[in-house]
Order: sequence, then C-alpha cells, then structure tokens
Amino acid sequence: MGENEAAASSYRAALHARPDFHEAALNLGVALGECGRIEAALDAYGHALALCPALFGRIAQALTSGRTGLVVLDPARLRTRLQGRARPF
Repeated sequence: MGENEAAASSYRAALHARPDFHEAALNLGVALGECGRIEAALDAYGHALALCPALFGRIAQALTSGRTGLVVLDPARLRTRLQGRARPF
C-alpha cells in the first residue's frame, strides 16, 4: 500500500469516527486524487463541501493543482456537480 492509499485509509477511519470532520473529507479527496481515483475523490470533495461550504476554494484548488488533470473553468458548475456527490463515508 502506497503513502496516498494509507492516507486515504486513515482519513476514512477519521470520518467513521467523526462524520462531521470536514478536513478529513477534504484530505481524503486529495489522497484519492493522488492515487488516480478521480470519481472517489469527487465523492469525498462533495462530502467535504456539504460539511463546510467554505471549503469550495480549497477543493477547486486541489482539483486544478493535483494529479487529477481536471481544469475547472466554471466554479458554479463545479459547485453544482460536487453538491450532487455529497455522501457520507
């Protein structure tokens, strides 16, 4: 198991212990994105956004600066897409 997979596992455990831990959801998205698991990363980002809407800027930054290869040109569309993916972990 690589570092990012181990980190993702730790963030999932943190979310199971504290489902409202928005930083864990955000960091889970980052770790999953670095593993190339983009759909799962988007789910984690959606959950983070549902927990703390103020994280939107950090989520957008993570999506444009990580290994995801995603380029976000329309923030309103990204927000809508992420809100549709909000699910607890």
